[in-house]
Amino acid sequence: MRIALFAVIAYFVPALCLAGTLMEPAGMLSSGTAAAPGLIIRQQRIKVYPELLLGQQQLVATLHLFNDAIIEASLTRSTGPLSQDIWRGESAEPACRVMLITDYHTLAGDITCPGGRYQVRPDDSHNHVVRQIDRQALDRVISQKHGAASDTDQVIRLVNEERAIAGLHLLGKDTNLTHAAQDYSQLMADNNHFSHTSPDGTTFSQRITASGYNWNACGENIAAGYLSPESVMSGWMNSPGHRASILSLTYCDIGVGKAYNAGSEYGTYWTQDFGRRFGVSTCPATPIPEPEPKPILTFPTWLDLLIGN
Repeated sequence: MRIALFAVIAYFVPALCLAGTLMEPAGMLSSGTAAAPGLIIRQQRIKVYPELLLGQQQLVATLHLFNDAIIEASLTRSTGPLSQDIWRGESAEPACRVMLITDYHTLAGDITCPGGRYQVRPDDSHNHVVRQIDRQALDRVISQKHGAASDTDQVIRLVNEERAIAGLHLLGKDTNLTHAAQDYSQLMADNNHFSHTSPDGTTFSQRITASGYNWNACGENIAAGYLSPESVMSGWMNSPGHRASILSLTYCDIGVGKAYNAGSEYGTYWTQDFGRRFGVSTCPATPIPEPEPKPILTFPTWLDLLIGN
């Protein structure tokens, strides 16, 4: 499988062994530093060692997320010709599902366990943070905006999850941007083409305008070779240029396209188009719900028992 990523401002690219500790704690962050404290149970800085994955196809690695969340995961690599590899696997105890995307300098990952969901993300300085996400609170926020049926709708949901965790407003699915993104994904797949500029020289902003979207700001992410919404989103989040578009304060709207051509170089082609319409100065804010209060347990006093209450 070949994979590739491309942003408007940045180009992107068998015996089982023990890799050792792939990530370990590097200092707690206070809850007050969380962008969306209602969605983040806890977070801390971690050190990651993606170089341990170099040259491997299958391995067992230790993911030391928190002192009470240490996972031994069996991982298998799927790779492409460019700089990002996808590692997927599971752990036995606890039974967690792991997906990691790495360019061997930075790493983005999602780990889902019976007791919690964990997210590993880099920042623009190649530092990393692990967060334990309140899944119920996040679902309440996202369900206010939309459901998720198709792969493209799932990408939008994942974009809005990232934005909610960062304390940002959610993006609305826009029909014009969706048409622009879907048409361009199909064009890339049909023409074995991978660039922000169409074969006829049309730019992403011209395509968005042609879709009928009257914008005062717009942007685009593209990717190829990723088979699932989760993997393409992790790939984008592991790239500073793509991550900046996904977490931009500028955009209010989004459209996503996906197309497949078995005869093309990468197979599957993805497009995200972002925009803010002309005349719109501020995007609608998204309220972050307060954590649900825990029930207060009361017990009868000696007086209650005496009078029969």
